[in-house]
Amino acid sequence: MTNGSWIAMSAVAALLTTSAASAGLITIDADPYAPGTDVSTVFAGVTLSHLTFTVAGMQASPVYSAGCSGTPDCAALGAASFGWLQANGTITKAWYSRDSAMGNCVRQNYPYCYNSSPAQQLLSVSLDTATDFIQFDSTYHNDFPWVWAYDAAGNLLAVTKQVTYLQVNGSGGPGYGHQRVTVTSPLSNIARIVIAGNGGYSSVNSITYSAP
Repeated sequence: MTNGSWIAMSAVAALLTTSAASAGLITIDADPYAPGTDVSTVFAGVTLSHLTFTVAGMQASPVYSAGCSGTPDCAALGAASFGWLQANGTITKAWYSRDSAMGNCVRQNYPYCYNSSPAQQLLSVSLDTATDFIQFDSTYHNDFPWVWAYDAAGNLLAVTKQVTYLQVNGSGGPGYGHQRVTVTSPLSNIARIVIAGNGGYSSVNSITYSAP
């Protein structure tokens, strides 16, 4: 090996080491914010949106801190979770999708996107910089949490998903309680995830992702 080759390889190794060392985990959580606070853009590098659908297309509105009291998930989720504003002026933490096909609605507004009853209510988490790792804490209400991942161009991604069950609510088994859903991609191309129950409702509190 020539001296020049050795210097070049050393430089590459140093660059890789620096990149690995600079990577870290960032967590965003509704807990520090009073119920009713708009938290859509309070977290640096992250935009939260409430998505629903009409004949005119996908509609985006703010995400709020939703108080947590009197429901089984409170012990797990803490003081607050992420919610959306209902027509009656109250904030709910119930995120709903009709089924797993709803991930297609973010890219194209098919009739089944807006003909759903009840209307779909999805939590969108967009990152300024794409990542290879993102996870969120969720609680079963009347359905399990579901997640779709997208790249910066809006393409639906094939990613690895893993669920860790942390707390059981009632007699339904581990899936009927607090759980942590992890989404990974070796291509570091996850720029957005969209979360909701899969055919029912689930709630979301904290979200953690890997930042370069």
